[in-house]
Amino acid sequence: MKKLLLSLAVGTAAFVLGATGKPILPNGSFEELNEAGSWPLHWEFKPQNKGRLGTTGAADGKYFLHFEDGYGVLGYQTTVADPAGAELEMSASVRGGDGCKFGMLALYKVKNARTGKTQFYTHRCVWDEPLTGEWQKVSGKIKLRDDAVSGELIIAFYRSNRTGFLELDNVAARLVPRPEPAAG
Repeated sequence: MKKLLLSLAVGTAAFVLGATGKPILPNGSFEELNEAGSWPLHWEFKPQNKGRLGTTGAADGKYFLHFEDGYGVLGYQTTVADPAGAELEMSASVRGGDGCKFGMLALYKVKNARTGKTQFYTHRCVWDEPLTGEWQKVSGKIKLRDDAVSGELIIAFYRSNRTGFLELDNVAARLVPRPEPAAG
């Protein structure tokens, strides 16, 4: 777990499910910058990913992120309450080159029925999506397992084949709670 987070550009926050689901990722368009104007607010820079702020040719707005190295290049860690059976919707505007493929996933805690202990579960949303030099919107949904428990939720974006360059813009994630059973 710690190795994964060290390789990601990571942001953190607390999040509680609302009745209709709420966006999870702040500044997903990367338009709000730090004081130096060199990196988006709410996202941590990890030099080993060779990331930089792109300023020409964003999918939308002025800025995007460009990565030339690393596997998990961007992630966001939050805390959720009662995620069992919830639906997680994820999307990003992406482009890449030199054979890059893209992936999005979530890591969350589940309770092992046999031992009663909690452990992280990795749930891929999109994996090995081939990229071109043109911006494309990639989106997907996953249903969190019924044994998911309150705690950490990590949303992550990847160069899933560790090849080529990856550019990201308009990253988004929304957690929609499981519908309440009908009264009857």
